[in-house]
Amino acid sequence: MQEAIVALVVLYAAWAVAKRYVPRPVRRFVRAWSARMARRAGWHRIAARLEAPAQAATSCADDCSSCHGCDPVKADAGSRAAITPEALRHTTRR
Repeated sequence: MQEAIVALVVLYAAWAVAKRYVPRPVRRFVRAWSARMARRAGWHRIAARLEAPAQAATSCADDCSSCHGCDPVKADAGSRAAITPEALRHTTRR
């Protein structure tokens, strides 16, 4: 029983790391390949679920002006905080 639990934890950890660090084109390829294999096996619902997010992700790539994902300067401009060192000094406890 312990071996099964350890195997599940290791699989989940590998999935989490891959989800975060694998490049987007590789993820798209794996999703498309998984959808093809699911269709061959007759699992049409699973194949549809695998294909749906891939189609939504490509629509963002068509128009980068909406999310500014390709331009780090524009993407970072909205997330900057307008706090000064003087404001930080006033908020710290003395």
